[in-house]
Amino acid sequence: MRILSTYFNRKISLRIFRTFLCLFPLFVFVKVFLRESTRCDSDNRDNYSLVFVGGYPRSGTTLMRVMLDVHPMIRCGPETVIIPKMLYHLNLLQTGSEHRRLVQAHLYPKAIYASFAAFIRSLVENAGKPAPVLCNKDPFSLVHMKLLSKLFPTAKFINMVRDGRAVISSIIRRKVKLTVRNYSYDEHMDRWANVTGKILEQCDFLGPATCRTVFYEKLVLRPKENMQAILEFLELPWDPVVLHHHSAMDQTSLNVMEPSSSQVTYPVHLRALSSWAEDASALSSMLVRAAHRHTRILSRLGYAQLDFPPIYGIPEEEVTNNTELLRSDSAFVKLYL
Repeated sequence: MRILSTYFNRKISLRIFRTFLCLFPLFVFVKVFLRESTRCDSDNRDNYSLVFVGGYPRSGTTLMRVMLDVHPMIRCGPETVIIPKMLYHLNLLQTGSEHRRLVQAHLYPKAIYASFAAFIRSLVENAGKPAPVLCNKDPFSLVHMKLLSKLFPTAKFINMVRDGRAVISSIIRRKVKLTVRNYSYDEHMDRWANVTGKILEQCDFLGPATCRTVFYEKLVLRPKENMQAILEFLELPWDPVVLHHHSAMDQTSLNVMEPSSSQVTYPVHLRALSSWAEDASALSSMLVRAAHRHTRILSRLGYAQLDFPPIYGIPEEEVTNNTELLRSDSAFVKLYL
């Protein structure tokens, strides 16, 4: 009888211990959530310092991130990957049965928004060193820009836009996996147009004081002119270091898992602008010449009206010089073959 009693006591103790192990992380999360939620309600002064950079992948989001990152008042960490997924799930809670359940439980919107905001803020804060302005670059986060604006009412957004033909060519050439399956060219272009259109619509809704659309081609051609305008939009002082990010890479943090990391170690150059229209393009010659007919977004953004091959504008002298110097860099040439 004593042996049986000891057996059951040990079994119960083991169950209690296992239950404790399972629930302990939840207790910790709730404790952190309550602390951070209180801070979200009582200390909104942090919101002004948040900047979100996004847009369709391969549209210059990484270049923008590192150019901002070397500014002494800004710190942008690598992509979190998880923030767009969190925003996707938060968006699902806006309607439907889960929404109604949360409303009845008095958790929506205040507690839900506070918890998501606290978690996202924690990710951004812990992605690098403290700075007066914290920046996050997760390209697809801006698909949920309106939600982000609700979570962080004084945050600002930079929407990177690039010629969709160049975007798709780069995705195919660099073998960037956006989904579990491979897309055809038409599917790629449709997805680019859909996502880009959604982001542009939300950027227009939030207005020019909150969201700024930056054309990748203009940034590359005239970085000084455009970075001055961007820093003015962010209400930050001008610093020429943003034009020489490649010389200040020790001031930024690159993630080798991000496809663009190897490319942004070079100075701003012209090589990638119209490579999609060259003989070595990842797109077939037929697609290259007919691509502009696939979507109205290309026309809306002014890309479809360009000559072929496209001339996006006149570069600043320093950019032209950078491009000429890089022609003798074997590693650079290999990267852009």
